[in-house]
Amino acid sequence: MLEATLTAQESMEKLLESWDVECLSFVSVGCRCVYAGRVSRFVDWAEITDPRQITRRMVQRYFGTLLGEGKSPGTIKGTKSAISSFCRWLVLEKLLDEDPTVGTRRPSIQQLPPRYLSDAEIETCLAVASEHGFRLMVLAALKTGMRLNEMRLLQWQDVDLGRDLICVRVSKTGKARFIPIHPELKVALLEAQRESGYVFPKPAPPAHHRKKDARPDYTQPASKRYYHDLIQPLRDAVPAFTSAVGHKSVGRGWHLFRHTFASRLVMAGVSIFKVSKWLGHSQVQMTTVYAHLAPDFDEGILSA
Repeated sequence: MLEATLTAQESMEKLLESWDVECLSFVSVGCRCVYAGRVSRFVDWAEITDPRQITRRMVQRYFGTLLGEGKSPGTIKGTKSAISSFCRWLVLEKLLDEDPTVGTRRPSIQQLPPRYLSDAEIETCLAVASEHGFRLMVLAALKTGMRLNEMRLLQWQDVDLGRDLICVRVSKTGKARFIPIHPELKVALLEAQRESGYVFPKPAPPAHHRKKDARPDYTQPASKRYYHDLIQPLRDAVPAFTSAVGHKSVGRGWHLFRHTFASRLVMAGVSIFKVSKWLGHSQVQMTTVYAHLAPDFDEGILSA
């Protein structure tokens, strides 16, 4: 337990770490990182040095800021949940009198159907990725629908090329799932196959910092910063990609591939339940945002 009174010197970082250990240790690694990151960004944005500085008005203003940055409804909802969890813990620790998130409202946002890439845009993305040496990453994102962090942490032991299955062990929901390997992706994986290590490893240092014969470090995954740098050529080459990403974080950019994966499956007539399972959605309702793309979506109304 932390002391009830805080001094000006006490670090918010220490409080965040204590909250993380006491309240988030039971959730999946992915969710834990997301939750902690959202609260940390709020604390940095508000320049909070003492928990008692957190007010309902401050939280409400932060939601407005996120809306202005173009954050999705899901991101703002998740941010409110994360900040609320932190504030409830502060109340239990007697560091706050009440939870300032109670009574706040998330801004009303028009939920638009997910954007997905056309055939021509996919060809351009793959061509640009080939030119810059990351075609396998883009192809894997397009053909598996994995989240960015799931791709980062994918290891060769989870890729079964004999049974044509990928096992996603580290996921946002904390539950492992299996995704069939598309024939085109299988060819690319066979060419890059290794016995162990990360599928997308930490790259070798840039040439001007590199020692002779430096190689990628397959014992470590590529960083999120690395993916952020990779995505820039795609923004330059595909205008629709830029409009979908805007000034959002790197994850939103790679998420466009996930939307494309799901959209194309539904358009091909694959069951929403199968798509939901492959995406790793905790509830099938989350996958129904793609339902309007199904070939038989309008059958009922046309035959009525």
